[in-house]
Amino acid sequence: MIGSLSAGDDAAIQALIRRKLIEDQSHDADYAGWIARTIGANGAILKGLKADAVLRVRALLMAGVDAPASRSVSVIIHPATQLASMIDGLGESTVLADFGAFAEAVLQRYPYAAPILDELGDAPKLREQLVGVWLKNARSSQFDTANPFAQAAPQLDDYAKAVLSDEQAFRLVIGVVEAADWGARRAKALRAESFASTPTIREMALRQAEKKPKASAALVEKAFPGTKLVAFLTDELDAD
Repeated sequence: MIGSLSAGDDAAIQALIRRKLIEDQSHDADYAGWIARTIGANGAILKGLKADAVLRVRALLMAGVDAPASRSVSVIIHPATQLASMIDGLGESTVLADFGAFAEAVLQRYPYAAPILDELGDAPKLREQLVGVWLKNARSSQFDTANPFAQAAPQLDDYAKAVLSDEQAFRLVIGVVEAADWGARRAKALRAESFASTPTIREMALRQAEKKPKASAALVEKAFPGTKLVAFLTDELDAD
């Protein structure tokens, strides 16, 4: 009920919920679930919080990052949905200023969550943070990091044009190939199909190699000493 009310456009109701629930009760663990739902329903409810309430809400949000009340990112109490709601309702600058640690933690823990990806169009700094996580995860030597990225890659491909530069797409391809060389099963599968299930990332990577052949060749040489750019594109991306 409170979540539904907070999601509306009535400024008076939002102000009442902000004051009576979030500012007055954020110190009480019994209200943590209600506050979490309210934030997930409408991140704008956090606008203009008193400083002490901001501190308490930070702690509440951080407590839920690694132990979400629901594992489904589509549920409003999930940290990924909360962050998406906050980006939409507060804007990137306020999120970073007041809840930056929470945002960073969520991007690290749930880097492939659709609710977040849907809100990154007007959040360039958070978008760059997220891409940094993708680049690190794609090339990880830890299978439990590299495999989830490769598994999520076909879904991430839907967001590639909005989130990635051509160079970043090229770096992701290199990263997946590195992980495949280390033996990550899902990275090996993505590599074996020449990235056919990520056509946008593949296209962007090929475009980067065409636009910036020297820089692209240097990246390939750094990752795979002795490998030429043309051979890499042919072997890994089935380039003509």
